[in-house]
Amino acid sequence: MSIKNIFYKEDFKILGFNMIFIIFITTAPYNTQNSYSAYSFTKAAIKEKQIVKDIFFYGDGVFNSNKNINFNENEFNLVNHWKKLKIKYHINLYLCVTSATKRGLIVKNSFYKNNLLNYKKTYDIIDNTFKVTTLSTFTKSVLTCDRLVQF
Repeated sequence: MSIKNIFYKEDFKILGFNMIFIIFITTAPYNTQNSYSAYSFTKAAIKEKQIVKDIFFYGDGVFNSNKNINFNENEFNLVNHWKKLKIKYHINLYLCVTSATKRGLIVKNSFYKNNLLNYKKTYDIIDNTFKVTTLSTFTKSVLTCDRLVQF
C-alpha cells in the first residue's frame, strides 16, 4: 500500500504515516468562507500530527497578505492569524508575484528579487511574513507533497 493511496485518518494512526500537505488559497479573506476554511483545515491537520509544508496564495488569495485590511475588533483577523501560524509552526507562506501585481499589491515593474526588502519598506502593503515568489516554487513544492488542497 502506497502512502498516496491512504485517505482515512485511522490509517494514518495505524501505519504511523504523516501526510505532507500543500494548501492553495485562491480567495480573499473577506469575500467568502474559503480562506477561513483553509486556516481551519491547516490547524486541524497540524493537530492530527500531519505536516503542512507550504501555503500558497494565488489569484484573489494574495489579499490575505495585505496588512492594511481593516478588521473590526469583533472580527477574526485572518491576516494576523496566518502570521501567527507561520511563526508557531514554521510554515512557508508564499505569495504569487503575478497575482499580487495584477491586484495592485506590487506596483508593476518594481518587483526585483534583489530589491524586495526595499520594496516592502517603501510601499508597506504586504505583510513581511509572506514570501513573494513565482509559480515555479509552487510546482516544485507540489512534487514533494502527498496532498494538495485548494480553497
